Amino acid sequence: MSHFDPRAARLLKPGERISLDEQPGLRLEASTRGRSWIYRYRSPVTGLMKQIKIGEWPEVSVSAAIVAWEGLKKRRDAGEDPSAQRWAAKAEEQEERVRKSRAQTVRDVCADYLREHVESKRKPKGVKNVKHLLENLVPDGFADLDASTVTRTQAFELIQRVAIDTPVQAKYLRLELGAAWDHALDAGRLLDTTPNWWRMILRGKIKSKGKKIAGEYIGTAKRWLTDKEVGELLG
Repeated sequence: MSHFDPRAARLLKPGERISLDEQPGLRLEASTRGRSWIYRYRSPVTGLMKQIKIGEWPEVSVSAAIVAWEGLKKRRDAGEDPSAQRWAAKAEEQEERVRKSRAQTVRDVCADYLREHVESKRKPKGVKNVKHLLENLVPDGFADLDASTVTRTQAFELIQRVAIDTPVQAKYLRLELGAAWDHALDAGRLLDTTPNWWRMILRGKIKSKGKKIAGEYIGTAKRWLTDKEVGELLG
C-alpha cells in the first residue's frame, strides 16, 4: 500500500496485515488484542529474519511509526540488531530488579558502601580505616543478617559491645554503618521504610576513656590553669 488508509486498518481481521510500500519492512499487523506497528528485517548479525514492535495503532500514528522505522532501519543498516539489543536491555533490567529484590545482608550493604562510595571519595588511609571497622568489628553472625530486619536492640548491642573496650572505634563504627545504610537506601537496595537505627542509637553517649599512661587510663578529668601557667600561655 503506497498510502496508509485508516479505514482499511480498522477493517483488518486477526492475522491480517498492511505493509507500506515506501517503508520496507514496516507493517501494521492485527491480532485479537489490537493492531500493532511492526518492523520486520533481516538481522545483519545472524542473517535471520527478525521483527520488533514499534507500538499500538492508533495510539502510535502512521507518521510516528515511520519516524521510529527510520531510526530502526538506520541502526540496522549500520550493522546493529535492534531486536536483539532490546531483548538484551530487558534482560539486564530484569537482572537488576532481581538483584535489588534479593535480600541485602549487612555484609552486602557494607561491601557496596565501601566499593561505591568510600573507595572513590576517601584517601587510601581513610579507606583502610573504614574497611577495618566494617570487616573486623562486625561479627560474622551479625554480617549475615538481613539488613532490612536489623532491630534497634541489635544495633545497640553491637555498638555497646565495641564501646566497652574501644569507645572511639565504636563511635566511628556507628557513623560508618549509618552512612552505609543511607547509601543502600539511596540506591534502592533497601526499602524506603527500612529504619536507619545507627543514626539514632547512643548519640553523644559513647564516652572516651581518656589518655592511657603507664598502661592505665587517666580519664578525662579537667583542671584550672595556675596563674603561672596563664602568664606563660599569654606570653
